[in-house]
This record gives sequence, structure tokens and C-alpha cells, in this order.
Amino acid sequence: MRRTGQEITTDEVEKRGYWVFEHGSTKRRVRLFTLRCPSQTCRHRVFSRHPFHQHRAARHFRECGISYNSKDDLIRRFAQPVVPSTPSVPVTRLWAKQHNDTLIGNDRSLVMENAWPLGDD
Repeated sequence: MRRTGQEITTDEVEKRGYWVFEHGSTKRRVRLFTLRCPSQTCRHRVFSRHPFHQHRAARHFRECGISYNSKDDLIRRFAQPVVPSTPSVPVTRLWAKQHNDTLIGNDRSLVMENAWPLGDD
């Protein structure tokens, strides 16, 4: 099982196709994360769609035998904060939306999963 709080760079997020989601942001700080299944036997460890839409994470973790108490517990234990690969290029909601749009591709049924309050970055 990975360590809590292990960061992941934007380059790695793009390379591996992780879905980026927001959690615990404030007016002063945008907090973006990815989620990965910690099970060593899991065949699909990377969430390339929003993990909390349609209860994807809950269903997936249950199927992999991973227990958790709440969404916040799951995020605290298994989510990875996204950090910039290059310090001069900040991680913003706009970057996350554009990245997730590449994962969605032409699947318009997933557009609502990638709705972001842009403008507060």
C-alpha cells in the first residue's frame, strides 16, 4: 500500500492517464488529486474517469477488498496530490479540465463529469 500524501507530477498524470479531481480547495488554494487502487492484484489500478461519479471508486474498492470509512478517508489514504512537473507551470483547474477532456475524447456522455468552476485559479 502506498504512503499517504505521496505526490504525483503533472507529467506522470498525463503519461498514465489519471483522472484529476478537486477536493478540499479553498479560495486561496486549489487542491487537485488523482486516485489509484492500492491492491497489488488489481488489473485496473488507475481511474481514468471521475472516481466519485456513479460510485466508481466505492464499487471498485469493494470489488478489490479495500475497506474505508468514508470518501474523505478514501481520499486521505489513497489519493495523490498533483504537483507541477515544472515549477513555472502551476497546476490549475483549467489544466485539470483540459487534461480530463483528453481522457474523455469524443465520449460526450462524460462531459458533466468534467464540469469545473473555472475562473478561481
